[in-house]
Amino acid sequence: MIKFDDIARAFFNYKLENNIDTNENINEQISIYKMYHKDKFGNLETDKITPELINEHYKDIKEIVSPKTKRKLSQSRTNAIIGLIRTIFNHAIKHRLITHLSPFNVEIKKPNNKRERFLEKIEIDLL
Repeated sequence: MIKFDDIARAFFNYKLENNIDTNENINEQISIYKMYHKDKFGNLETDKITPELINEHYKDIKEIVSPKTKRKLSQSRTNAIIGLIRTIFNHAIKHRLITHLSPFNVEIKKPNNKRERFLEKIEIDLL
C-alpha cells in the first residue's frame, strides 16, 4: 500500500518537473510538509489516515505558538498548513496514485481580515 510520504513526494516532484509554481513556493510547501505533517502522517498508509486523525492534527496546529512572534499561528497560516494535506490527497486522486476517497473534511475557516479605515488627508492635517 502507498504511504502519505509517497504521494507527497509525487506531488512535489510533479510541481517541480512541470514548473507548476515558483521554486520558492514549492520549497515553502516542502518545508511546511516536513515541519508539520511528515512526522504525523508520512509513514502512514493513505487509507489509514482518517478524518478524525486530520481533525485532531488540525486542532494541534491551531495551538502551535510561533517562536518568532510568541503568538499562535494566524488563521491564514493555519489554513495553508492544513490545506496542504487536502492538496496532496487531491493530486494523488487526480493522478490515480490512490483509489480511495480523500479523508480530508476539515472545515477551513476564513480569516477575519477586517481592516480599520485609513485617515483622510483632512483628518491627518488636523492632527
